[in-house]
Amino acid sequence: MKYDLDDLQRRIEAKRRKFLGLIIFIATLDVCAIIAAIFVPENKFVVPAAIIILISWAFVGGLVRRNSPTVLFSREIEGENIKEHEYYAGIDGKPIRRRFANLPHNYSNTSPTKRSAIRGIVYLRDKDGEIHRISGLSAALMDLYEDGDVLYKPSGAKYPQIVSRTPKHQPCPCCGYLNPTENPSRKSAALSECAACGLTILYKK
Repeated sequence: MKYDLDDLQRRIEAKRRKFLGLIIFIATLDVCAIIAAIFVPENKFVVPAAIIILISWAFVGGLVRRNSPTVLFSREIEGENIKEHEYYAGIDGKPIRRRFANLPHNYSNTSPTKRSAIRGIVYLRDKDGEIHRISGLSAALMDLYEDGDVLYKPSGAKYPQIVSRTPKHQPCPCCGYLNPTENPSRKSAALSECAACGLTILYKK
């Protein structure tokens, strides 16, 4: 099975346009509020302008959390999934870190982090030897990826796919949902969708 990368790129381009449009609108609104605060007599618009700016930047913060620019405008990456110490061994002064970490047991916290909330990192070494760090991956994805796998992350997407072997499930590059690599419907049609986000899947006939 393969995900329809044309469908994926259409979705990503739409998200990019919407993201940039909202940022431009907010920036224009803030500039207008500042100009009004400066030129309205007796500083009558200073407080409203400050409120507008605070609300708009709170909105920007939420927008960035929902659509990380570092992911949305990222380039495609393909590389070998290497062990964590191979990445940190070449960086002076950086400590070796674990892929997973539970909150410690202490007086303020008596239960470990839920597995669904754990986030991991993969390190991909491309053909030029450059190592790319992809973070925020779920525990289910970290269980799926194996050291030595060749992973591919499309431009603007977050979740790498395995291209060097055929696992039972393949993560959706758009939302990270693990879809089966065999067509579960068993129908003659080779076209299906991601169960979570609806991204087109192309199953072999």
